[in-house]
Amino acid sequence: MAQLPRHRTKHLTAAIATMGIAPFLLLALLLPGRAVAQLDLIGTWHVLIHYTDAHTSNPDQARWSDRVWVFEMKGSRLSWIEYPIVVFSDESKRFERRQAGLARVLGAWEPSDAQLANIRGGLKINNRGQKKKTLRGSDAAGWSSTARARPGSASIITYEENWSIQGLPDLPLFEQLDVMGSGLSEALEGATRWQTTKVEAGGGVLRGSFDRDGSRKGTFIMRRSGGVGQLEKRSQKEIQEAALRRGTASSSVVRNETKKQLEIILKESGVTLEDDEKEQLVTDMINAGLQGSSRAEAAQLVREKLTARLVKKGIQQEVDVRSLRMNDAQVDALTAEVVSLLAAGMPKEEIRNAIRDRLQGQSTP
Repeated sequence: MAQLPRHRTKHLTAAIATMGIAPFLLLALLLPGRAVAQLDLIGTWHVLIHYTDAHTSNPDQARWSDRVWVFEMKGSRLSWIEYPIVVFSDESKRFERRQAGLARVLGAWEPSDAQLANIRGGLKINNRGQKKKTLRGSDAAGWSSTARARPGSASIITYEENWSIQGLPDLPLFEQLDVMGSGLSEALEGATRWQTTKVEAGGGVLRGSFDRDGSRKGTFIMRRSGGVGQLEKRSQKEIQEAALRRGTASSSVVRNETKKQLEIILKESGVTLEDDEKEQLVTDMINAGLQGSSRAEAAQLVREKLTARLVKKGIQQEVDVRSLRMNDAQVDALTAEVVSLLAAGMPKEEIRNAIRDRLQGQSTP
């Protein structure tokens, strides 16, 4: 049965009481086949955009950007807040460190399983660049922020933004219109549009097309997110220590020496990794050392991660062969259990038997 959006429930209840509708008629209103809205926009959303930019030297290069949108009802008005700076617990594949500082990784970044979990749990945001608009209207008529009147003087140049949402509760169109002009000059306009073409996961995921001024074009995906949190303020000492860690981690001498140690571990373990996986492990080893771990302890950390990787791969293979129904959380839990058995002394050759024993009784589709 379609669910009624949370922010409309109390209004419907009040209207029913006013009109004297009998309870059994209310049930009829909610039966399947009735036009009940499924998409509830109220809440927090992570918005990921993949696009190409015709105004760059490489117009075919895939690029990405993301932001967080928060929608709230304030009486009869809709509040729309945009946070353009989003911080994940794990920024892998999103940014890379260069001599000039952090730089966005080119390509069509997609969140990993851990990053998707981060989205569901709630992301950190930076208030820098935050924008907020109050929209008037309704789902049926559309929502729009009120544009201010333009001045009549030719000497005064104004800039205003008008945000709007049309097409609710089905396939919403989100638009941000920028207007600059004066009393005598023609207004210059720029428009950014997110046109929804598909709603998935019971209204928890929106997909569609993206267009900014006709030059940046691509697609977007909106995922419902947990509430946002503020970045913790750090002392000057903490900032300096973090800068030292980043400098050490990016040092070519340190990284090359750590890579040599990692290659020895990989050879001993008989594991083959992609270059980006090796780079992540090198960073993990360096960070462990900066936090006080010895070289041997850092190497042991890598061996444990490699063991967990092999165990998880074995579990996934058994799940596929048996056509079992297991979600990521169940696979991770079983991986942790088998890794604990290994740490307690179970021979590695018994891994597959241990996995098979624990998969007995799992349901199939």
